Amino acid sequence: MLKENEIFAVTDRDGNIHAQSADGQGLYFRDTRFLSVYDFSIDNLGLQLLSSAGELNFMSNLQFGNLAGAPDGNRQVPARTVSIRRNRFIDNGLHERIGLLNLNPFPLRLSLRLTFGSDFRDMFDVRGYAPRARRGVVHRPEPHEEHITLRYVGVDNVERTTEVGFDRLPDSVEAVSTTSSPQRTTPWNIGSGTGDPREELGMQPPLVQAVYHVDL
Repeated sequence: MLKENEIFAVTDRDGNIHAQSADGQGLYFRDTRFLSVYDFSIDNLGLQLLSSAGELNFMSNLQFGNLAGAPDGNRQVPARTVSIRRNRFIDNGLHERIGLLNLNPFPLRLSLRLTFGSDFRDMFDVRGYAPRARRGVVHRPEPHEEHITLRYVGVDNVERTTEVGFDRLPDSVEAVSTTSSPQRTTPWNIGSGTGDPREELGMQPPLVQAVYHVDL
């Protein structure tokens, strides 16, 4: 977990955030989840976490190697011959730098995907302590030239947004789903250790992917 002032992030061990996580993964600000999906992947190339470090509570460094695969569909790439780094910190938002290094004696063309989505649920709703009978409207992601906007209007008519910006513009931005009102599915039940169960409702918000084609 990363934390700085009123912002904190709960991720899996690879640094990703999943919509139906049992441990309430997300990027939170003032107890509202502004990202409930944040996933990094490379087409046809699995990643293996080699090390993680974070001396300060607002930053972390994740080092990955590749699993054996054929990312271009033809040439086989041996395991641990592509280095992938995810360096991140929190400072008025979550910032991440992704670095790639090809250790093979031949060039590679990789397709990287960054997937984003948010259900904008409050922390107590996520944990199941204060389930809500009514929720607001999660709008479809809005791609712009240099950023993506995730938008939500609550039952209090207050609009909340998440802005995803890029230093290097994606080659394309693709909608993954267009559902405008997440629906409840089978809940995840977790024992908190004190007898009061928490549940993650398993909502899948509208998703959008930023795609990069990288030559190494």
